[in-house]
Amino acid sequence: MPNLYAFTDGVNGTSISDGGRDMYDGGNRLSTNLRSDIPYSDSIVVRNDAIFGPGSAYMTKKINGIFMLFAENTGITLFRTSGSLGADGAGSFDTDTFITSNGQYRAFVKRVYGTTDASVNHIILVPAEITGAAQTIDQTTNSDFHEISGIAGADRLIFIVTSRWSSTGLPLEIDDARALADAVLALQGAPDSDGDGIIDPCDFNGCNAADVAEPNGELDLQDIAVFMTAFLDVSYIADLAEPSEVFDLADITVFVTAFTSGCP
Repeated sequence: MPNLYAFTDGVNGTSISDGGRDMYDGGNRLSTNLRSDIPYSDSIVVRNDAIFGPGSAYMTKKINGIFMLFAENTGITLFRTSGSLGADGAGSFDTDTFITSNGQYRAFVKRVYGTTDASVNHIILVPAEITGAAQTIDQTTNSDFHEISGIAGADRLIFIVTSRWSSTGLPLEIDDARALADAVLALQGAPDSDGDGIIDPCDFNGCNAADVAEPNGELDLQDIAVFMTAFLDVSYIADLAEPSEVFDLADITVFVTAFTSGCP
């Protein structure tokens, strides 16, 4: 993609303060109807019923100037990103929709561009069979608000952010958005290695809640060490049980049960 801008941040935390080239002013704040300010997970699969619903899992990954969120077994009615953008009301914004090449996803696109700042381009993918899905945006380039509602019954969701930069504020062309969506879906081993149309977190990382360290797909002392460190540091990696953001015996029980169960 010409003029791809490798924006900064988006690996840890819950927002992107700037991203470089005045891309954001505190944006990319992710929410569902269940939880606001969803933490970025830096390639770690997070299982937390209070974020995407009972039995759900999600992960975020930032590579080569592309931010991605993958969620499976979702039980939510809406997903949104919010915050402020560096365009500050200048430039242009628009939306679009399309069906991915494999026919499995409907893509909702939002673009903010046309200034000397780096453009902000969203692609949100929901199952194509969810015909009631609809997108809403704020009518200003100052806002990162992009909400997809009407997704009750959707069991998976993918969110992609990318940027382009030039002196004329290039947007992500729709043909490039289609190609990017297809490329994300075609990532080796993910998001659907078994071809059932459902994202498989095990393809990205752990085989269950205890598989928190490499090598993925096997449970060993490294997983125990990572979990113990995360628990003592009050890190989301160890936040495995309800209530969310409370680190107690319930989290340890979930880890031990998953560890002793082994990888499938």
